[in-house]
Amino acid sequence: MSNLASLKLAATLADKTLSDCTGLDDYKRKLVTYWALATHALPNLETFPILSLQGQFGCGKSECLNVISLLSAKSIRITLNSFTLPAVRDAFINAHEGTVLIEEADTTWKTEHDKAFENLLNNRGNRSASIEEHNHQVGKHWERQRSKYFGATVLHRRQPFDDSALESRTIIVKFKAVHTRTYKPYNSTDPLIIETNKAIGQIEKLQLPYFESVANVAGRVMDTYRPCLMLAQYLDDQAFIIGSLDILHTQTENMCMDQGTEFTHVVYSALVSCMTDPNDSTHTISYCNVRLSALVDAIYKESRDSYPARKVGRQLRLMGFTVKVSHGQAVVELNRKSLLSAYESIGYSDPDTLEQLSTPLPPNTNSNRINNIEKNTEIDREGGKAPSSTLSTANKKPN
Repeated sequence: MSNLASLKLAATLADKTLSDCTGLDDYKRKLVTYWALATHALPNLETFPILSLQGQFGCGKSECLNVISLLSAKSIRITLNSFTLPAVRDAFINAHEGTVLIEEADTTWKTEHDKAFENLLNNRGNRSASIEEHNHQVGKHWERQRSKYFGATVLHRRQPFDDSALESRTIIVKFKAVHTRTYKPYNSTDPLIIETNKAIGQIEKLQLPYFESVANVAGRVMDTYRPCLMLAQYLDDQAFIIGSLDILHTQTENMCMDQGTEFTHVVYSALVSCMTDPNDSTHTISYCNVRLSALVDAIYKESRDSYPARKVGRQLRLMGFTVKVSHGQAVVELNRKSLLSAYESIGYSDPDTLEQLSTPLPPNTNSNRINNIEKNTEIDREGGKAPSSTLSTANKKPN
């Protein structure tokens, strides 16, 4: 039997099994099935998304994991309740170009370990980043060893990830309990399961055709769903591809909103708020120095997150701003040029702010004089002249 025939048979049987043991709708059943079957193409892929099964207990997530384990390539099943972080890393290494199924993947360790776990997950889906260096015992000695752990990961949890970047690389399937129907428990001796297993065993060296990007869909979102779309294209499932388009655009919009919560965007937004008068209905930006302590307070007011002034100052310098001490206080020097440059470099989005930054100020305004002096200072430095450090100097009368 060819790969195409084996995949079509496995997909049909898996859809029937998922329908019997879960309450997933038609699209979600195909999404789970295509994700699992696409793992057989891992040796020929550079990236692969995480699959997160989310929902309350008793809604079919574990039954779904049973079906995914049946369909996936080189599957290993673990649970965070009984695995330490090094044990999880070893499981990832053992399942290089394979599939790891994680049960109870919600927070079970200390905060620093949770962060390390999310880093492992993030890197596992990228072939170039999924290389781990650790100590390995050889006889009576320990040696440094580099191991690869690229592959697919599916987990069930009740909460989203803390890292929004990891969340954007994850396909999320939400479950809900449906008590108005009866379910058939997963049984490995069921003839349907046995036939599915036989079809999976006949898949060899799967090479999927590349799925081209869709207009107005972010590249990261496209990469996340591409393996599933590649398999759907291989099986000529146009209904699934068409049904995915709205999801791709929605995920792109969600990613843009999540970017607004990144630290750089939070700092920039607070900076703009410090430069505008809350009583001014036009929200006109005033180019004046901003105290770092006031900026820290504005960040907390907007995000309810506390950041030390040193971290905020370091981020401002990375964004191209000058932070200095003036009259005993740390302040941020601001001008239209630096604000516009930071706006473009971090991908900030606010039409009103962009309009003000793109419109030259009247020649008699103090802010414009500051901008002109800074421009002339740069020209003087390029020409080897000593720059002037004052806004204006009155002509002195001769004695």
